[in-house]
Amino acid sequence: MADRSPQPDPFPTALALQLQHALATMPLPPALQAYASLPAADPAASGPALHTWIERLLREPGVMDALQRVLQTPPPGSLGPPDPSTPAPGSRPARREPSAALPADTPLLDRYTLVLAPMLVTVLEAYIAACRGEGAPTPPPTPTLPPPFADYLHVLSAAHYQAVREVLAQGAFAAVDGLPWPTARLDKGRARGYAQLRPVVTDVQPYLSPEEVERWTQLMWRQHGELADLDADTLDALSAIWLYQASDRQAAAVANVDDLLRLRGLARHRGGEGRRGGYMAQQRTQMLQSLTHIQNLWLTMATLETYDGEPTQAKPRQRKPTTRVIQSRAFVITDLLGQLRLDGFVDVEKFIFRPGEVFAHFLSGPGRQTALLSAKALAYDPYRQTWEKRLTRYLSWQWRCTAHAGEYGQPFAVTTLLQAVGHPANPRRLTWQRTRLETALDTIHHDKVIAAWQYAQEHAEWPKSTVVIEPPDAIREQYQHLAQLEAPRRRPGLPPEALGARLKRRRQALGLSQLQAAEQLGLHQGHLSRLERGQVTPSPAVRKRLDTWCADAP
Repeated sequence: MADRSPQPDPFPTALALQLQHALATMPLPPALQAYASLPAADPAASGPALHTWIERLLREPGVMDALQRVLQTPPPGSLGPPDPSTPAPGSRPARREPSAALPADTPLLDRYTLVLAPMLVTVLEAYIAACRGEGAPTPPPTPTLPPPFADYLHVLSAAHYQAVREVLAQGAFAAVDGLPWPTARLDKGRARGYAQLRPVVTDVQPYLSPEEVERWTQLMWRQHGELADLDADTLDALSAIWLYQASDRQAAAVANVDDLLRLRGLARHRGGEGRRGGYMAQQRTQMLQSLTHIQNLWLTMATLETYDGEPTQAKPRQRKPTTRVIQSRAFVITDLLGQLRLDGFVDVEKFIFRPGEVFAHFLSGPGRQTALLSAKALAYDPYRQTWEKRLTRYLSWQWRCTAHAGEYGQPFAVTTLLQAVGHPANPRRLTWQRTRLETALDTIHHDKVIAAWQYAQEHAEWPKSTVVIEPPDAIREQYQHLAQLEAPRRRPGLPPEALGARLKRRRQALGLSQLQAAEQLGLHQGHLSRLERGQVTPSPAVRKRLDTWCADAP
């Protein structure tokens, strides 16, 4: 005989009744007049009718759209100091017990009514207001990615930022006596300090029990073993998104996990029958894991020059540097946004973040230090193309450092480039290192990260050789105003700008880099660069040679 035991209700009765009472107090628009006659309030008498009624309501056109908008909108006042109870990205939050007003034997679905009912009532109020014409139209979504993300990104270029990128990519953290956390030394330019993998919980609970310290220490060392170039990519992505969205250094930005995957050049997977799919759960989990690493990054700068002091008398547009000691997180994640699951946890999709003070001084205001970074740095494979990725980051930083002088033709020592990619010269592996470095330079040249490269001096002992690497025109044009600030005064009566414009126009018409054009003209690349910018006047013999070369210029 078939089992005729009652089946569980698809909706908890408490939820249906709360929605019924809420609608009873609302002036219904014409679109919802069909719900003016509500079922009886006694669930025992009209339980099936009540559930049929609520199913019809939730299927009403526009109701689910309103629900999606409410779920994707952060609550007012969600920004501010991080909540100590906020879990790390991708982690499961602590389970919140419902109010004690319900008996202990209340069904689980009825317990979740305390969360779902206010949300659905808010949805219905917004939908009804929109039907009456009171609700403002939904604004188009604000883009979170800097356009065009396929070419260049603006990122921080301060020396300590480059140092942090290097220790993250190379996992250069070690044990230090007296400190339980993995620690890396930061020594770049005039910046001195150290970075630690230190859990966020220590920000609000500085005095942990020995057992808790031991447990967190093991977790941080496990995260140290997970560090890779992907974490440096995440740091650059957060820097670029914040610079694109924020208006001042106290502002916050919103990042979408899928946008971070797009910045890495990853394509969405296709669904069945060619339908548009999405990113794999493994890819999102990997991205959230990297965000957790960045969230646990604690920076202590013992010597750091900031530029928020008074302007100097000699140069009113410049401010006097102030040496400070600053401690903070690299970036602070303040809020998590996503989809509420039936088990009470959140699948993180978006998060709100802001830079810590160590970086905020250089991302905005008078001390702003930013650089153009080719988006290829994020798109290169973080495990198979580490040399290309690290060279792209290092050259971006170097070109920004030399932008004021405009001297992009200074050669790089091979030993310096090997250090930048995390592979110091090894006498036993020099043949492999040379092949790998030259392959990496050819790759970034093919991808237009650099305009050209060649050996300036090829030594019998290869590590002693030097390499000239020319930046693309986009880099030169971006930093041209910085070079003009440092340009020497020109003698009156000479119009070198006209010659410089002709040289550049002719070179670009021939499709030549500055290195290639300098070879044809018998000049040093740096001298040709200054000629194009109008910073020097050529000798009569060189001027005649240049005029002949430019004779066919359009």
